[in-house]
Amino acid sequence: MATVKLNKQVSEKVRELNALGTFLTDVRLGAVARKLSELPMAKALEVLQSVVDAAEGGDESAQQDPTMAVIEATKKAQKEDQEQEVEIEAEPVPEPEDPPQQESQDGKWNQESGGWNDKKWGEKTEEGEDWNKEDWKDDGDVPDLTESVRNRVLKLNASGKLCSEIDLDKIGSGLAKLSEPIALQLLKAS
Repeated sequence: MATVKLNKQVSEKVRELNALGTFLTDVRLGAVARKLSELPMAKALEVLQSVVDAAEGGDESAQQDPTMAVIEATKKAQKEDQEQEVEIEAEPVPEPEDPPQQESQDGKWNQESGGWNDKKWGEKTEEGEDWNKEDWKDDGDVPDLTESVRNRVLKLNASGKLCSEIDLDKIGSGLAKLSEPIALQLLKAS
């Protein structure tokens, strides 16, 4: 049997109704809990009150079988809520336009206008600096991955646990700079 979580105020209201003496039999909390739990608390309390009002107004079915009356009233409330929900066709969201790029005085997009100068390798900047590819190369002091770290990466890639494979070309040099135990521990957490 499944357990249902029912708001405390709603369950207290059911006990209160049973104590009133309006019904010929008690409202069985276990029988109505699932349906009442599907409603917001305020709506569930409204449903219970409507059954009491019906019984006090002379509705014999509510007086004789209040449990079934609560279930039927709950179904009716759910149906009314569904009818009140209206489908609205959402308007398409317009794609954001690219902001206009401002040009600097020399015709190049630069940092002051929102970007960097578009200098080519080997050209001199205004400050006389030379942009050389050699300045941006890796220093070559990157050690090779140890076999155990490489095997751990390959094992993780083959496991199917990752949403995308680890690309050794991209992170291999970073992993190689770590000590073997640290790299293995990092990969273990993945």
